[in-house]
This record gives sequence, C-alpha cells and structure tokens, in this order.
Amino acid sequence: MLLHFANEAQLLQALQMSMFWGALVVVVTTVLMTASLQGTKSEIRNSTAVMLGCLFYLLFGILTYREQYGSFTAAEVDSQHITLQFAGHYFEPQTFEAGQVAAIKADRPGKGETRQCYLNLILVSGESYRSAPASDVDCEAYRQQIATLLGR
Repeated sequence: MLLHFANEAQLLQALQMSMFWGALVVVVTTVLMTASLQGTKSEIRNSTAVMLGCLFYLLFGILTYREQYGSFTAAEVDSQHITLQFAGHYFEPQTFEAGQVAAIKADRPGKGETRQCYLNLILVSGESYRSAPASDVDCEAYRQQIATLLGR
C-alpha cells in the first residue's frame, strides 16, 4: 500500500517561502547592525557585514532544506517492509524491515498548526523519521494502516 503525505510541489513552495522570509530577515538585520554600529569602536565594515549576512543566509538555507526535504513524502508498506520516499535530490528512499520499526506515532508540529500532524516512525536503533505534514484525519488513519500492515 502506498500512502502519500505531500508532493514535491508543496514542499518546494514551503521552501521558497521560508527562503524568502529568511532573506528578508538577514538583509534587514545586516543593514540595521551595520548602521547601528557605525561610528563606534565596534564598527563593522560594509564588506564584513555583507559576508556575515551571506554566511548566515547560507546556513539558514542548509537548515531549511533539511527541514523541508528531510521528511518523507510517501511510505510504501507491506507486511514485511516499509519504504520511505523523500523529495529533493539529497535524500534517497530508505527501506526497513517490519522488525526494525519500534513505534509509529502521530504528532503535531506545534501550537500554530492545529489542523496538521505528521507521522514519526521510530526504529529499534533509536533513529526516527518524520513525515511531511498531513491533515489531522489522514495522519491517524495512516498510522493505523501502517500498524495493521506491519502486524502491530
């Protein structure tokens, strides 16, 4: 059985919005930092401020990419295996034996997203894999379907 949580277009849109707001915050912070320190002992040259801003934006991009594309978008489940599929170029599909799965939990991302949840697949080794956000109803149904197919 193949269960879909999100498609690549949805994740790309979320990544683009995160990168846009991240760029805005980095630019505003860099400009304010440079302007507020001008003429003091702690003055930062414009070139140094731009390099720091670029470095922070690069770090933000790396962390945002991992957060957006590091969650699985689909799970193919049968009685013996579960294969997790990811979006993006750096994450390959992962296959696990049914015995490797310790627990399957449905969790919420936080207080602001009350209509969304995600599945958290926890392995016996302690590793956990998080799904892309799905609707509340789908999450619990998917959790039950995966548990049933894996014989839990």
